Amino acid sequence: MLLDSSTAPPYEADPEVLDLLLAHGAKWEDLGRNQNRRIREILSLPGLGEVAVRHGLRGDALIPAFAFSSRGEGKETSSTLLHAAAEGGVVKVVEALVKAGGQINGADGAGYTPLARAVAAGREEVTEFLIKRGAKIDVVTTDGLSLVDLAAQANNRRRIKLWDKSDRYRELLDSFSPPSNSKWTGKWMMGDPKYPSVVTLEKDGSGYSGFGWLMWTETDEGIRLRMTRTNRLGLPAGTVELDLESDQLGGLRRKQQGAEGQWHLWRPQHPPQPDSEKALANAMERQKLQAKIDEQFAALASGRSDGFWLDSSTPPSGLPEQVWTETRWARFSVHGGELGTLPRAMSGMSRLKHLEISNQKRLRIEPGALALPALEMLDLRSTGLEELPVDWSLLPQLQQVTIFDSRLSALPGGWRNARNLIWFGVGDSRLRTLPDDLGEAPVLKRLGASGQQLRELPASLANSVVEELYLDSNRFERMPTCVRSMRTLRSLSFGQNRLVSVGAEELPSGLHSLGLAGNRLRRVPDLSTLQQLEKLDLSSNAIEELPDDPGWLPSSVIELNLRGNPIKTIPDWLRTRAFRRLDLGQNAWPEEQAREIAKQAETRWREKAKK
Repeated sequence: MLLDSSTAPPYEADPEVLDLLLAHGAKWEDLGRNQNRRIREILSLPGLGEVAVRHGLRGDALIPAFAFSSRGEGKETSSTLLHAAAEGGVVKVVEALVKAGGQINGADGAGYTPLARAVAAGREEVTEFLIKRGAKIDVVTTDGLSLVDLAAQANNRRRIKLWDKSDRYRELLDSFSPPSNSKWTGKWMMGDPKYPSVVTLEKDGSGYSGFGWLMWTETDEGIRLRMTRTNRLGLPAGTVELDLESDQLGGLRRKQQGAEGQWHLWRPQHPPQPDSEKALANAMERQKLQAKIDEQFAALASGRSDGFWLDSSTPPSGLPEQVWTETRWARFSVHGGELGTLPRAMSGMSRLKHLEISNQKRLRIEPGALALPALEMLDLRSTGLEELPVDWSLLPQLQQVTIFDSRLSALPGGWRNARNLIWFGVGDSRLRTLPDDLGEAPVLKRLGASGQQLRELPASLANSVVEELYLDSNRFERMPTCVRSMRTLRSLSFGQNRLVSVGAEELPSGLHSLGLAGNRLRRVPDLSTLQQLEKLDLSSNAIEELPDDPGWLPSSVIELNLRGNPIKTIPDWLRTRAFRRLDLGQNAWPEEQAREIAKQAETRWREKAKK
């Protein structure tokens, strides 16, 4: 493999080595698990990104992406490699991808142009480059966010001043007014003293850190920061405000610890002593953790609560035995820290209904630990889990299982025993196949297996009772044979795969919703026999024209998404038909015309619905 989990990550790789591997036949598909995220990392690194473009990465190639609202809510979409490089921030890579076919004003599945992605990520050099190359600044995303909105989310004071003609963010700028002559301006260090990151506070109230742009103002006790919050992929996901106060060593520490973790800034000439800092931090964490545990045992004893909950503000490095052996917990949630193992001792939690564990480096589940007779929901996200116990399906009350961002390479069998399991979702793991007996789960209604390496599905699913199936971001080159026999299937999400064609004969006739975004379709599929289909997503494909005859599209379809295709003309039938939702954006026709046709179609739908 070019780069897999056993080798150095992309940021430690050598451009010359990457160049040599690609020159001798290595393929991008060889990147293995999380291929798209690794390509993003490569594009964000000087040297590596330029090598990647030289060996065939095109600027208009599609890649899965995420869009985040101002509240930090994320949704999966698709974008081009140029969008990813703009977000990565290396101007030379962006320039190379523009030359390699990238469209400067092309929008991704969330309505972001490369410039919008650069602004949202706080990439000022790329922003300047794209504007000089003719990037439009009157961009509005599908969520209604303008460039000034994105600049405000990224805390980019300079861009807000340049673009905010209506003074919409005047109150924000005033609340982080520039200090007159503050002693806090200048360069600070943060993080591990051996490998610290730099935080710079400018006189005009702006600043920059490894997280991106920030705004700051002076307070009586220190400073207040407004910074970008990032998600686990390192992408912007909302903002956070922090109050820091001066400490005895002339540094700045956060007044109250919370979900964003420990904050300590120090001047370069006064670094903290590693041993004393570490000992102090460990003692503080142990004390805070024990206080949190004592608080929850007190709530349990008084009857105020029957749940145990820890987040990253009190990250545990293991938990005392009293927590695992307590039998009265009904809900158990740990987010962050290093649990290491779910011990067998927890099997005595006879009342436990909900078990949630997330953000662990590597979690192991001891045999027998999940022998929990009342468990209804199991939620394991970003745990590094490598193996699911073989007896998981024997839990008599288990209804929902969610496992995301794990190291699972296989799932155990025994699905016939999962008598009450309604929803099973596994995402962003290493699965190449699913269990042969998966379809034997007697009441399984919702099945998700996105972000895997799947090319086929087990034949047993043909006889399953699954109603919703999510298979986005896999490696399917054709529709799996068993899908057409899934008589109960109502919703199929099949985006970001490798389909070049699909037809109604490959699909069950009872489908209500079909998602095919981000595939390789060059023409619309004939779905005329799917007379119950209501929602159809064909966005971000390679469809160049729509037939003059609308017979391919069932009359039952009331939501149609054609965004992000190179369609050149709008047929007459599309101008007169009613839709509850119609998206024609980012095609080859004028945006104003597309919006007007969609608006008229949705108006016709509302008038029709009133009758």
